[in-house]
This record gives sequence, structure tokens and C-alpha cells, in this order.
Amino acid sequence: MTVAVNGGQPATVALTTGSPNCSLNSNSDLICTATVSAPEGPSDSFVITLYSGNAGTGAALSTATVVQAVTAGTNNLNVTLNGVVASINLSLQNTSLNAGATGTTMLAVNAIDSSGNTIVGPGGYSDANGNALTVNIAATQNAPTIQSPYTAGAATLGLSSVTSPSQAITVSYNGYALLSTLFTATVTGGASIPSATTTLTLTPTVYEYAFPSNTGPEHMAIGPDKQLWVGQFGTPSGLYHFVPVAPGGSSLNGTTIPLPNGILDQAAGSDGNVYAVDWNQEVYQVATSGSYNTFTVPTNKPDAVIDGGDGNIYVQYSYGAGPSYFPINSAPGSITPTIYGNGGGNDITVGPDKRVWATSGQGGCCYVEYLYAQHTTVSTIQTDTVYDFGGGLPGAGLTWVISGPDGNMWYAEQNNDTIGKLPPSATSASQRVDLPLTAGTGPSIIAGGPGDGYIYFTEKLLGKVGRVPVTATAGNLSLNEYTTSAGGANILNDIIVGPDGNMWYILSDPVDKIGKLAL
Repeated sequence: MTVAVNGGQPATVALTTGSPNCSLNSNSDLICTATVSAPEGPSDSFVITLYSGNAGTGAALSTATVVQAVTAGTNNLNVTLNGVVASINLSLQNTSLNAGATGTTMLAVNAIDSSGNTIVGPGGYSDANGNALTVNIAATQNAPTIQSPYTAGAATLGLSSVTSPSQAITVSYNGYALLSTLFTATVTGGASIPSATTTLTLTPTVYEYAFPSNTGPEHMAIGPDKQLWVGQFGTPSGLYHFVPVAPGGSSLNGTTIPLPNGILDQAAGSDGNVYAVDWNQEVYQVATSGSYNTFTVPTNKPDAVIDGGDGNIYVQYSYGAGPSYFPINSAPGSITPTIYGNGGGNDITVGPDKRVWATSGQGGCCYVEYLYAQHTTVSTIQTDTVYDFGGGLPGAGLTWVISGPDGNMWYAEQNNDTIGKLPPSATSASQRVDLPLTAGTGPSIIAGGPGDGYIYFTEKLLGKVGRVPVTATAGNLSLNEYTTSAGGANILNDIIVGPDGNMWYILSDPVDKIGKLAL
């Protein structure tokens, strides 16, 4: 240790067990006496510094400056040393919390001296020159894509700065969709010290809510009102819509708009209405207020619907020719849509190329397995392409196609236990990348995540939700699975990304539930 008086040459004081001025007490504490000379005066300055080496050598570990009046004779100094900070680190009590429910954890802010010891006080933080230091902690939220008016998740700090060793800081998570929070600590007030970081992650968690019983929920879509809309194929038939359940909520609290027949699919239209199809020959144009108009199409069993973004509504059919399309401003009643393709499909969507893509194959039942890409007036690719997935034969169970967040078209083949991707610029199905899953998985519906870099899909035969990163390969799927209450009942009917940044799925009869995989 050194003691400098009034800026003079520091005096060196040994602080070791072998020093004549030091001894061990009954608790094995080292007690040392240091004596220095100072002139009489009203305000003498004393700078005391503790070093890692002997005789004032090595790195400074702690320091303090005391100004005190000195009189003739013996004067005692009462000094609280401040730890000299060489580095800092952050440590979370729990590095992950369950998504979708409010929660807390503790964040410890540790300052380390040059010997690698954690500074414990009771003094504050200092640099070697005695400058007081402040450790500032900031939280950077990594939330998924959230649509207005919904709330993004956040993990916030009870304190944003510390100047001395303290209790751990409370971190509070609000329960809304959040991928992670990065905490960064920086030091200000003196010498440059490297910053430190730690990350809180959220564990995707399943929540399920009762749906009106015996109504047979089929598929889900985000409506123009940013609510979730569910088709009811059972009794009563119609469209059920609800605001996504907030953290802590236990029920859907939605409303049913009755329609004449069971609804298989629905989609938001660019005119502010919801378009829905039943399994007869009807397409319904439904206002969010509950009124509706009916279009009757000549082809039986419409199964899927989408707004093509080109002023037309597109419909795919379970049987017969299709898909077809008609202008969104058509007068209600019987219409004659333009038809293309071979029909026998379950899904229809708009690709990143602005072409309308549809599946054909009726889940492996009766039709050759194709993907159709139909150009529109707004397409960046002005050609139509047919992708033969089945080698001219049925069987793959090509059930679903979506526009993925990575710019590829992603598909599900339920019977082949395969998901995969196809560049929209591809000219042949041979250019696709298959990602085989475990036999008996039965992937049926597929959806892109909320900007989190994942593809989600229903494992219909297992009653689970699966996900893989968009960078997955056949040899490295990096598969995560989340168990629902469906079990092996083959009722996991749909999954979509919600406007609140969570994944939402359907459990149909006899369970009749809506599920949320909170992120």
C-alpha cells in the first residue's frame, strides 16, 4: 500500500502476514498499522492506494482520497477504499423465461479488479486515478414483427446505473412477444473499460383456449381489422373472430358471424372485407360488422381463398378444375370465374414474385401432386409454371404452400413426412430442397414465423408444432417441437403467425381449442 500526503512522494507500507506492522486476529483477519508523517494544517490531503504486488508494485486494486485536519500528535484516518475497476460482467439469475406470461429475474452487475477479484464494497467504483466510475446498463429488445395496435414484448430494468457494489437489479418481462433482450453495461467517468453483455431469451410456451364446442374450427387468418378469424365448419357454421389473448388472459371472448354453410377457409380482402369459402359452391364476402354477400361459383368444393393483390379473389377447389379467380368488385350472385390448373388442392397463396401459387393433389388422395404458379398483372415473373412433385402420380400428400420469410416457397408433404423449399424462380420441381422429417410426423400446415428466421408447421400425426430455421438442411434440421393437447388425434388443423407476434394454431373436433405458441 502507498500513502501520499499533500501530493508528495508516496510512502510505502507493507501489508503482508510477515510484516512487523501486521498480525492475524482470532478470525484470521489481517490487521495492519500504517504510520505516516503529515504537517499540521486544516486540510491535509491523503491518497491511499492498495496494490496487487508488494511495496506499491503491481496494479492498483483500490484507492481513496481523504482530506482531514491534522494536529500535533497522533491522528487517526477513517478511510473507505473504492475498488479500482479493471473489467465488468453481467450475470442473469435465469437466462430464460417462459414466453407469454409476465415474469422476473435478477441481473447481477459485477466489477472485477486487476487480480480477478469481485469488488464487494463498502466503497464505490473508481479508476486507478481515483475518478469515480458509473456502470450504465441498457436493455435492447429483440421483438418479433408486431402489427398495430398490439404491444411488443420487453424486459425492463429496475435500475439503469450503479456506482458501487449493490444488490442484483430486477428485470421485469411484460409477457408479450419477445425473442430476446440484450443487456449491455458500459463504464463512464474515468479510464476506458470494456463493456459487458448478457442476453435474456424467451422459451416458446404453449397456451390453449376453449373454442365454442362442436363448431369444428378449420382454418385461421388475420382479418382486415387485425383480429384472428376462424372458420366454423360445424354447428353453428360461420366465422368466429377474436382479439389475440393478452398475457394472463384465459378465454377468447370472440364473436361468431353466422353463415349458411360450414367454412373451410377465409382471407382478408384488399377491400376491407373477409372472403370465406364453404364446401358447396359459395364464396362469402363478409364485412367486419357481420353483414355478408354471397358469390356462387360453378365448380364444387371450394377449399381455399386468397386476395391475389391484383384486384382479384382466387379460389382453390378440393375437386374439379381450379384454381379460379374473379374481380374483387364483382356483383354478388352467380359468377363465372376464370379457371386455370388441375384442381384437387388444399391451399393457395401469393408468392414473393406476386404470382398466385396453389397446391394440387388432394392430400395424396386422387390427384397428381403439383404446385401451380399463375402469373398476374402485377407479377414480377410473367409466366405460369407447373411443378410436378409426384412424378405424374398421386401420393406425396402435398397439402400446403406459403411464401417463406427467406424469399422461397415452402411446402408440406404430409404423406411423405417432408417439408421443403423451392425458389420462385425455379423452372422445375427438381430444383426444390426437401427436408425429410421422422416417419409418422405428418406435416400438414406450414407458416413463416414473425421475423424470427423460422418456419413453423403442424406435426398432425404427433399433435405437435415443429419449427426449423430457414437455413435448415436435410442433414441439419435444428428441429424444435412443442407439444399441444391434440395428442395423436389428427386434429391439429392450422397454424399461422398472429398480428401479436405469436404463432396460433387450431385443434378441431372433438377438442375444439385455439392454441397459442407464445414467442
